[in-house]
Order: sequence, then C-alpha cells, then structure tokens
Amino acid sequence: MEGRRGPAGRGVGPDPRVSKPGEGSFGGTYQGLAVCAAPGVHQACARLLEQNVARGSRVLDAGAGSGSMTARVVDLGYDVVATDIEDWGFAAAARFVAWDAGSDGPLPAPLERGSFDAVLAIELVEHLENPRLALRNFHSLLRPGGCILVSTPNIGHPYSRLKFLLNGQWWAHDPSAYESVSHFTPLTDWLLEMHLKSAGFDSITVSYAGSLKLPSRFYALAYALSKPLLALIGRLPRPREDDGVCTIAVARRPG
Repeated sequence: MEGRRGPAGRGVGPDPRVSKPGEGSFGGTYQGLAVCAAPGVHQACARLLEQNVARGSRVLDAGAGSGSMTARVVDLGYDVVATDIEDWGFAAAARFVAWDAGSDGPLPAPLERGSFDAVLAIELVEHLENPRLALRNFHSLLRPGGCILVSTPNIGHPYSRLKFLLNGQWWAHDPSAYESVSHFTPLTDWLLEMHLKSAGFDSITVSYAGSLKLPSRFYALAYALSKPLLALIGRLPRPREDDGVCTIAVARRPG
C-alpha cells in the first residue's frame, strides 16, 4: 500500500534508508511488505543507489518479490518498474511485469534494451540457475553509463567459514535453504566480480551489509568469541555495515 507523498516524491511516513523490525519476514517489513533479505541490506542498497544514480532516474527492480525494495526506491523519488518470475503478492505502487531474468526469451513490454538508468538485483542471483545470463540481460537493459547493484549472501563471511569448517555448509547455502528459499547458486566475491566483467560491466566496487541471525547459542557464542581475533587479523568484511553477511557489488555499463 502506498504511503502519503511528500516533496520530490519522498514518502512522509517511513524513511526508505532506515530499518524497521517486523514479524513474519527475515529482514522485517517496509510499508507492511515483507523484506526478504538480511536486516539492513535493503537500507544499504537504497543508500548506494542514491550515491550512484540521480533521483528521477528509471530503475528496474528485478526479483521484486513483495515489492518492499520497490516501495523504498519509489519513496526516494525514482521511476521504478518491478519484475519477478511471477507475482508473489507484489503490492508496491509501481508497475509490475512478469519476467524471468535468467531466460533468453523475448523481453516483455515495457522492458526495452537500453531504457533503464539502473538495475537492482537484490538477493536474486543466488536463486538463478544461470546468473551469467541474467547479468547479460541486465546489461542490455541499461543505458550506456547505467548502474547495476547486485547483492547475494556473503559465503566468505567468517561465520560462513566457521559453519563450513564445522559441517561443510555455507551460511544461507545448505539443504534447508535449497529447499525452503531456492538458494541454488552460491557466489564468492571474486566469482561475482568475474561474472559482472564477463557480462560487460566495469567500475566494479564491493561492500558488505546485513546483520546475522544465528540459528543457535552455540554458533552465536563461537562467533562472538572469534570476532575480536578476526578483527585483529583483518578477516572481517570491509567496508561493511552491520555484520556484513551479504555482498553488494556496484558496477556500470561502459558508455
């Protein structure tokens, strides 16, 4: 549901760059819409979008889900088109188009090549069988000089490394995540960067955001005890917000 509008398209209700805890979703809610990302990831991506793309620009929100990220971006004053493989209860005040970003079929209207200033792929690529194809599709939709923001679980995070050491499974990539939330494709930072380069992007920067929600007291204690040592030897993600459990890459289409 759309909130009341303020000057320059900004909402006068929730600040799109500030977290709001909620029930029934991992990352809380925004305007009552479930945030399907680690707490803090959507807020960090909203700030990065503001830093890299002028307000009023045309933005594609791919893998939009409920529309919580779409609603944030609309409230920041952007012209947003949202897509997902199907309508999962999308309820933001923006146009929704059903589209499989990982397919090589024809583009549905109004998705036209070279027509967007920015693409958001927030917590999407880990769900795709072929993220390289999706990145090429996003590249084709951007105008020369356009910007893409991609986030995905940070499997190189110290907690993820600890989990892999103990049971051979990464954070957010285990049998439970495979079956319950369709996390099919784990991506390391270097692999995500290589995929972006192979799709034609350059000027790639990587940062980290998102808070941990640990599954047990054992993991919480192990991580808390190891954190000072990890900071001392420089193994915590940098630069980061919160715990940095998700990787966020920003890149541009040359032009």
